[in-house]
Amino acid sequence: MYVGWVWIRPRVVGRSGWQVALPGGPLTLLQIGIGIVDLCFCALAMYMLLPDEPNIGFIMLAVIFVSSTLLGFASSAPGGLGVF
Repeated sequence: MYVGWVWIRPRVVGRSGWQVALPGGPLTLLQIGIGIVDLCFCALAMYMLLPDEPNIGFIMLAVIFVSSTLLGFASSAPGGLGVF
């Protein structure tokens, strides 16, 4: 929904003398893609550091890692404290 909103025309939000120009649709998709790649590489780094004994596959670890990261954002606790 947001991507469609900024894709139509340039958007500026704010009031009085304070305004922020939002990135357009293609740049927003690029930022989303960079975020996905970043989370994948973070999960890969964690997978490489995981010992052999729990024997958790990469996909399972990535799902757990991304879920805990999203829960950390949703909790609004500093650094996602308590989620991990």
